[in-house]
Amino acid sequence: MNCPEVEELLSAYHDDELAPDARASLTAHLEDCPACTGRLKEFQALSALSAQLHAPEAPAHLWSALESKLDGDLDAEARPLSFLGRQTAGRLAAMAAVLVIGVGVAFLAYRAWLPTAHEERMANMDRYLDQFAQNPDQALENFSARYKTQAVSLEDAAVLVGYQPVAGSRLPQGYSLDTFQVLEMDCCTCTQATYKRDGSDTLVLIEHGPDEPVCMGNRPMVNCRCNGKPTSIVQVGDRIAASWKAEERYVTLVGARDIEQVKELMAYLDTSDRDN
Repeated sequence: MNCPEVEELLSAYHDDELAPDARASLTAHLEDCPACTGRLKEFQALSALSAQLHAPEAPAHLWSALESKLDGDLDAEARPLSFLGRQTAGRLAAMAAVLVIGVGVAFLAYRAWLPTAHEERMANMDRYLDQFAQNPDQALENFSARYKTQAVSLEDAAVLVGYQPVAGSRLPQGYSLDTFQVLEMDCCTCTQATYKRDGSDTLVLIEHGPDEPVCMGNRPMVNCRCNGKPTSIVQVGDRIAASWKAEERYVTLVGARDIEQVKELMAYLDTSDRDN
């Protein structure tokens, strides 16, 4: 087995879902491959992390409300379109077919372009997170060198990106803002704040556009709720990275020690929470 083949099977390997011969072959690869062994440790750490998360309980009235909604939808679908004549109905059907074909062609053309740009972003973020796990300062230097980067003040950043970044100069006790930059990436113009905690730990907050999906590389991900917000979490060495929507944009925090630290910064960075 080679590394790409192993990475495809690591989740099944971790969950003990592989056939004996495939498991033996993958185990042999892991014995001689530190990179894949590191990926497996990320699965194990993320599995332990997800076990600590509590699934929110559904409201008592949820199922009855869903049943009522489904019954209403089924009744609506069952009503025949008796007010349409055959000729009109035929024309509408033809128009719908043309629309579906047009949308399908446009979607295929979009998909032909999308994977290249998206996969490149995923690969760049993968490299960044791998480097961050080993040496945060070097990872930041390499990441900044990959894109056009400008060190600015928070006030100047608001002018350049057209919004007030959530990364404020006021921070919880023990945190300090080390650097603040504007990055011109291929997907959007982003801001990147670097924090120091207690003078040693490095955390990075990247804020990007509302139309960009969560991008944290090709690594196992847990989707949960932190402080009531949908949050995606990946393992980064012995730290974690988390991404959530703050106001109208998405933010990605890299370098948190645990979920509690994510919640601490999330609550503070949310303007509405902080001002209450």
